[in-house]
Amino acid sequence: MKRIDILALALLFVGGVAAPGMAAVGNFSLAAVPSDAEIALGEAYTLDVRVASGVAGIEAWAFGLCVDAALQEILAARPGDNFNTLRLGGPPEWWAINVHAGGVTQGVMLDTRAAAALGVIPESDPLSILKVDLRPTEAAADKVVKVAFCNTVGSPPVITAIMAGGAEYTPAVMTPSEVTVVRDPALLLSFTSSMYNLALLTGDPVKTVIKARSTANLYGFSFGVSHDAGLLRIVEVSVAEELRQALGNADPEFFVANLNPGNGSGFTVAMLFQISAPEPPATDLKFIVSTPAAPATPVIVASYRAANGVVSDETTNLSIVGTLGRPAVPILYEIGKEAVPTVRGCAIVISDDPIEVEFIRGDINADGKYNLSDAVTLLRYLFSGYNLPYDCLDVADCNGDRKVDSADPIFLLGYLFSGGRPFPAPFEECGAIEDGIAASPCVSYPLCR
Repeated sequence: MKRIDILALALLFVGGVAAPGMAAVGNFSLAAVPSDAEIALGEAYTLDVRVASGVAGIEAWAFGLCVDAALQEILAARPGDNFNTLRLGGPPEWWAINVHAGGVTQGVMLDTRAAAALGVIPESDPLSILKVDLRPTEAAADKVVKVAFCNTVGSPPVITAIMAGGAEYTPAVMTPSEVTVVRDPALLLSFTSSMYNLALLTGDPVKTVIKARSTANLYGFSFGVSHDAGLLRIVEVSVAEELRQALGNADPEFFVANLNPGNGSGFTVAMLFQISAPEPPATDLKFIVSTPAAPATPVIVASYRAANGVVSDETTNLSIVGTLGRPAVPILYEIGKEAVPTVRGCAIVISDDPIEVEFIRGDINADGKYNLSDAVTLLRYLFSGYNLPYDCLDVADCNGDRKVDSADPIFLLGYLFSGGRPFPAPFEECGAIEDGIAASPCVSYPLCR
């Protein structure tokens, strides 16, 4: 192949000028393969660009990937897994990867002297040539986001082409990526809050709550949670009351929590809701399942205290992991088959003083409204063992007397239906207690993040 032909492709990449032979369609394919078909909003994924060839002789290529900036943020672009062995066991002699406002471009020449070319690359074993890390934006929620090969990225635009045997070809197949972005994935294991507060001054432990989301019948699960032993120590791990209620006010029949897994700091849990034979008329084992009205179920409550010697402000993370224990306890859902959920950790802020968390007094179910449902939620908390969906008792202290008891639902109902006086501040809007004296430390309240 003539050197001028290779340089033509270089000009094609950096200058966007189509070279002779572009109309030909070659026996080549490019595919943009996402690491996940479905991800949750706020998470990132990786796009793997792969090349395959039904004939030997690829010497160079160039292409663009179009990324809609309104729907996806480009975090990074880097060589693919096979990139550094493309030319005689080493990297290409010339290459460039550029990130633009509208996407990513790559240009590669294996050897400027035409001394190297690729052999046949079967579709079953393509070469990974580019990795792109992407994160969907808020506008992408509940949409399918796509990344396609195109000729419009760059200034001037880069034209997609593959050079082989001195001629340039348009790949016969260019497969775009498609990823579904959901606000919560179908299988999710996460905390009820992304941040908890541990106030050293009060001496109280912080309770974290882990919730399970599964749109398929969930029969049990296992996982580990790791923490920094220099900052935290685990106090207790127990079954969440909401899970007991979902199981017919009964404990799971198999539950093991190991607070000393032996190969790291943290705890592991394993749970099956039922291990005995179903009693008629039941025909299946007990399960929980997520619905639009109940998108997740709290399943585990884990309490922590500050480690000995921690006296100043610190922030540390809890991570849901599958590496703790001997043997390691995996992150696993049992949904009639093995499945691995998406996981999200949380942060714990350790402070010398109680951290002021804003809330709205009397909005018991935290839906932004005052109505009969607030009274029912409060009555269930007081008399039926129901847990509030946050860690802030001041919300339920409707009359402001710094305790939560049967007088509070009466006060709430009086305000709603009998012309009673309004709640003490903070009322109707997020705020904190003016004198700083509360029923208990307010740790989290979802409407006032």
